[in-house]
Amino acid sequence: MPIGMVIEHSTGGDGALIGACRRQRVKHLSTELGGGGTVLPSAMEMAEHGVYRLLHYIGVTTRLVTERAPSECRLLHRVPARDYIYADTSERGLFEPLVALGESVAPQQVVGRIHFTSTPWREPEPVVAKSGGTVLCRRIPARTGRGDCVFVLGRDWQPPLC
Repeated sequence: MPIGMVIEHSTGGDGALIGACRRQRVKHLSTELGGGGTVLPSAMEMAEHGVYRLLHYIGVTTRLVTERAPSECRLLHRVPARDYIYADTSERGLFEPLVALGESVAPQQVVGRIHFTSTPWREPEPVVAKSGGTVLCRRIPARTGRGDCVFVLGRDWQPPLC
């Protein structure tokens, strides 16, 4: 996959897969292949070939099942929740993203706008990034209110020094 993510902290709590793995002191591997209830055939194909390579790498298969070469992968870590980008709007509205998945954002950059359907004559309110990073996830659906997370960011991962 073009982007890999190391999650060192869970927002899902102990009831999530990562929490169960942590309790058992085992590493886990999972994937998100789409978002917003969709997945593209190209993502499914990349995942299938990646699983074949992984099974070969860890010794489950003795021969490589795919001829497809691995793509370059940028490894990121998800930032803590305090560094996500949240709507800070005075009333509910529709979120318009101005950046796409995989794009870099800088602190104080306007990354979206909230449009107000109940007061359409009002100018949209900007959504501003408080910290920088690469956009990993974005809010779906568009209906947004104060405190809703609109973007999750990641930063380049550096392995811990031993």
